[in-house]
Formats: sequence, structure tokens, C-alpha cells
Amino acid sequence: MFFIEDKFFLNNQDIDYINKNIIYNNNFPMFLQHNAVAGDNNYFFCHTVIHRYEQRGEEEPEHNSFLGPFFSDLLKNFCKKHKIKYDKILRCAINTTFKNKLTHSNIHTDHLIPHKQLIIYLNDVEDKDSKTVILDKNKKTKLKVIQPELFKIICFEDRPHYMYFPKYGIRMIAILTFN
Repeated sequence: MFFIEDKFFLNNQDIDYINKNIIYNNNFPMFLQHNAVAGDNNYFFCHTVIHRYEQRGEEEPEHNSFLGPFFSDLLKNFCKKHKIKYDKILRCAINTTFKNKLTHSNIHTDHLIPHKQLIIYLNDVEDKDSKTVILDKNKKTKLKVIQPELFKIICFEDRPHYMYFPKYGIRMIAILTFN
């Protein structure tokens, strides 16, 4: 299974940019979404940076946010460092989840086409049980259980996965999918 965990990729300039423009920006727009995974009725807040590939079609990534160039460059540099080839960004968003009616999200993959995803944990999650779980293709065996840590980056192929909703506090991530 393809999996990368990088705790030291972001430099101080990247961290300052994220802190200034997302974490400590009282005017950062987040919008209520009704489903963490299609049809689950678990609310979360989202800031769409680049619209989903399925919504925009074949054209170039549509930056829906001032953060688009920053995250596009970040992905390019991450892929260069880890020798990952990619053609296009399929999606980029900042997601904030909180205690919900379910313990964890539904098992899902982010797209129906082959892809990889990169997750950046943007806060020190107070609830240390708010992990990301990556499963085998049959959705039976846990391949990885990732503990969220501030500014840790994980990258993995299109495997079924889910995340635990925090029991208290929030869980904020940046998610980029690409192929």
C-alpha cells in the first residue's frame, strides 16, 4: 500500500501562512455542509479551495478561494520531495468536524476514479481518539490508524477510509485529492 507520513514537510513560512489565513483568521469563511459522507446527515463546516473534479469536468482546477495557489504549490512541492507524479488536483478543501451523532464517518473513497489524497492536520485535536483509519480494498482490515498531530501530513492511495468525529473540540484538516 502506498502511504507517506511526513511531520516535517511544512516550513515556518507555510505554517505562518496557514496560521494567519486559516487558523487565527476570524474572517475565514466556512460553510455548513449537511453530509460528511454522502447521505450520512453528519454536519461539518467546509471551505472549498478547489471544486471537485466531478463538478467542474476536465478543465483546469477552479480556484474557489484565495488559498488555491498556496495549496497547489504545496502539493507540487510535496510530490516533488516524495517523487510522486500527478496530472491534476481533483479537489481541495478545509474541513472542520465536531461531535456528531455518529462515532465515525461512513467508510468511503473520495472519488470513483483512481486518485491519491493528502491530508494536513491543521490543529492539535483535543480528542486524541479522532483518528483517520485506512482500510484494505475489501474494507475489512485496518491498514493504518493515524493519530492527528498539528501540521502532520499523510498521503495515501484511493483506499477505503473513515475518520472518528471528535468527542469534544474540533478536528480541522486540509484535504487535497489528485491523480
